[in-house]
Amino acid sequence: MNYLSGFQVTIPGQTCAGDAFVDSCRASAYVTTDLWASYTWMKNLTLNGSVRNVTDARMPFVAVDTLGDRNLYNPAGRLFSLSASYRF
Repeated sequence: MNYLSGFQVTIPGQTCAGDAFVDSCRASAYVTTDLWASYTWMKNLTLNGSVRNVTDARMPFVAVDTLGDRNLYNPAGRLFSLSASYRF
């Protein structure tokens, strides 16, 4: 489980609608859950799989930054990954 607490967003010259404090807004907390598995099939073959953001949680909307902060949130939503490795 991944948790990012809510935080204050401040961008000079912009305000959030309904916010009593000029130039500030509160981004809500964000929680995602990831799953992964690995299976060794035969002696040298390993299969791996993962699902990031299983519940497809959406990043919080922040009025001053409608695209969201790509450093804190993943706008892609749910991601699947499969891989295999073989040792010689």
